Amino acid sequence: MAMMAVGQPPPIEVGPTISMKAIDKPTHASTIKPAHPSCKPVPLKQISYLHGEPRVIWEEEKVNQMIINEDLQYAFIGKFSYGWPEIQELRRLIPK
Repeated sequence: MAMMAVGQPPPIEVGPTISMKAIDKPTHASTIKPAHPSCKPVPLKQISYLHGEPRVIWEEEKVNQMIINEDLQYAFIGKFSYGWPEIQELRRLIPK
């Protein structure tokens, strides 16, 4: 091990270099992302409050556009005000 002079910073260690092949390799995200977006992005909405509860109001046309843009035709959103139900209960209730 080499001796360093007092007050000198430690020598910089050079790590392995990245080859260009590693950079050019496509990721999983890039393979499933569409090359050209078919629709314009929907802008974020302002949050309003009703009785202290935050809410966002969307027009039906914008909701339908988001469903198409994000491929959400099978998405499910649940609100659990009093804690999470058991997964077996969710599996039973969601198809209904």
